Amino acid sequence: MLVLDDAAGVLYLQAAGGELVPRCAWGGPAPTASMRADDCWALRLARPYESEAERGPGCPHAGRHAAGTLCVPLVAQGDALGVLCLNHVTPLADGAARDRRRARAVAVAERIALAL
Repeated sequence: MLVLDDAAGVLYLQAAGGELVPRCAWGGPAPTASMRADDCWALRLARPYESEAERGPGCPHAGRHAAGTLCVPLVAQGDALGVLCLNHVTPLADGAARDRRRARAVAVAERIALAL
């Protein structure tokens, strides 16, 4: 099993001017536009933010996807370095499966942040 096998995603990293620039994308078209930190709920709240396609405000940068999105801030030593944004392909009705998927995404984001 792949770590993030059911999601397309984008890794945004903070640039010198404070904007977030897409540095890596997979599973879908790569965005070309940068975004501001306040365009992402995960960065605003300083914690992972998940939105389902049917309810809850989504991040303006993510658009709407069939099963929702999950954004996880990349934080190392108290500094926000970027954000990992995942667009899920398959909805999960099972709460335990959703929790496992979220935990995997958080673990990946933590490791990316430490590597940076």
